[in-house]
Amino acid sequence: LPTVHYNMGGIPTNYWGEALDPTEHNPDRLRHADGAVPTADLRLEMQKTMQADAAVFRTDRTLQEGCDKMEGVAAKLADIKVTDRSLAWNSDLMETLGLTNPMPNALATIFSAVARKESPGAHASEDWPKPEGATNARTFRIYRWDPDTGRNPRIDSYFVDMDTCGPMVLDALVKNEVDPTLTFRRSCREGIRGSCAIDIDGMNPLACIFGMDEIKGEVGIYPLPHMPVIKDLVPDLTPFYARHASIKPWLETWTVTPEKEWLRSIEDRRKLDSLYDCVICACCSTSCPSR
Repeated sequence: LPTVHYNMGGIPTNYWGEALDPTEHNPDRLRHADGAVPTADLRLEMQKTMQADAAVFRTDRTLQEGCDKMEGVAAKLADIKVTDRSLAWNSDLMETLGLTNPMPNALATIFSAVARKESPGAHASEDWPKPEGATNARTFRIYRWDPDTGRNPRIDSYFVDMDTCGPMVLDALVKNEVDPTLTFRRSCREGIRGSCAIDIDGMNPLACIFGMDEIKGEVGIYPLPHMPVIKDLVPDLTPFYARHASIKPWLETWTVTPEKEWLRSIEDRRKLDSLYDCVICACCSTSCPSR
């Protein structure tokens, strides 16, 4: 049967889907696998490992760590557990058979990336020196891209002495004394202007009021997502401003303009509470998955 042929990976079977010549290398072995690791758990572990250590922007260190982790993940295939022994609508077996394909591909992908030292896409990174005498240095991994250089985007590692740095993420960016070319926006430092909106560990806050104590371990900093990047941490906000203006976010009146100021009651004023607090930083808009 054609469907049996495809599902069994080309191994000769009878019309029940059973291998005609069972060996340790055919799917019957997987159908009776009685290890300790469920297929779904192993597939998720493989996925998370590749996402964490073999993402688009990665470093030599994360790639090598990923290789070590993936070797351990792949070894668990020998301890896989299939709970359904049937041959009809056996989704558990199909998922297990399916996992035997992406697992070696994941290994090939991450080990190949480590080996390609000449490729800026494989591991684009530049580690800057640690501050001299610092005993409390923290690592910041920051997105870098300068269109004038012609280089691909990369992730640079900076080390900031936390003993001489303020408590906010913006303080660490300002404290960067080894690379004056790092470009970012900032203004009031009080969360009022909204200029310093960036992606910090997957969240989109204002760097001037986002405390470094809210992040554990290394700090990842990127420009706001879903927007064109002008340079480094500076996104092009032109499309955002255009969408904002299109909804006409201002009060309009149909009454005659008075000679002096507009008078309004306390009740009318309360209607505006919480409606004018937006600082047009684009944090919420760029957090939306539909962008």
